[in-house]
This record gives sequence, C-alpha cells and structure tokens, in this order.
Amino acid sequence: MKGKLLIATPELLTDNVFSQSVILITDYHDDGTVGFILNKPLMVRVNEVTNLEFPHQLYNGGPVSPDRLYYIHKIPDLIPGGYPVYEGLYWGGNLEELRRKSELHDDLADKIKFFIGYSGWSKGQLEEEIRNGAWLVSDKKIDPVNVNPKTLWKELLVETAPEMELWKNAPLNPELN
Repeated sequence: MKGKLLIATPELLTDNVFSQSVILITDYHDDGTVGFILNKPLMVRVNEVTNLEFPHQLYNGGPVSPDRLYYIHKIPDLIPGGYPVYEGLYWGGNLEELRRKSELHDDLADKIKFFIGYSGWSKGQLEEEIRNGAWLVSDKKIDPVNVNPKTLWKELLVETAPEMELWKNAPLNPELN
C-alpha cells in the first residue's frame, strides 16, 4: 500500500476533510497507515505559520496532528534521514539540515511539499473503508510535489474508475446545491 494513491469516492462527498481528496500513502505497516492529502492547499505559506523561511505553499495533510509540520520531498541529498516512499520520493528527514542548506538553494519549490497534519488509519481501518467503497486505490506514480490541486482528483477519479465520470464535476457539498 505504501506509495499508492487513495482517491476519495463520491461516498465521501459530504465530508469536508476528505471530499474530493487524493492521498499519497507514505507509510503502511501492521499498526496502521499514514498518508498526506495532495490536493488541499491552505491560504497560507510555510513561513507565515512557522519559524522556517520557506515561502512554499502549505497544504492540509489531514486531520491528525494539525499542529505539526510534515513534508515530502525529492532531495535526499539536502534532507538526510527521510523515509523512502518510492524511488525518488521521501517523507520527512532532518529539518535542521534542510533549514541550513536551504539558504544555498532557492529553487526548492518543485522538490518539496509541506503539510500541516496528516491522514492516519489504525490497523485494518483503511482496508475496511476501501471495502466499503470510500476509497479507490491507484498504483499510478505521479509527481506529488508538482500536481495541480484543482484537477488532480477529477483526473484520477475518471482514470481509475471511468464509470464515475459523472461525479467529477460534483460540488464539494451536494446538500448545498
């Protein structure tokens, strides 16, 4: 499951956190699952809410630990200690080392993505949600740092389940229609 994408199905359309979400699974083990929502940008940048001098867009990674900063990246040489998700993509690492080296590199925007919070499931919880139709699972390898958050869910939904094309233009909360 690690490295796979979860695509929210219309079953989750009324849930404000996971509605039309695409989640990258970064860790999957016997105790549970960790992932980050790739397509929920926040209205703030990293340097506006942390003591880090990164003017990067900040994303809502999920409802767990919403007071903590997380990141995925493609620069293991600048951020040692990250956990491999799949070839060329890492989760976390030594933030102090990144802070120190970032002064030498001002071109990191297309190599790192920051999140507040993460998405997590306890043992068996995610599998149950998948069986109940809440999530589609995709093996597609994308560049999660450089996706278009406005179109990612629609594209993956139709690609993974063409029969759901009707839903790609559904409003976030159909009850408000």
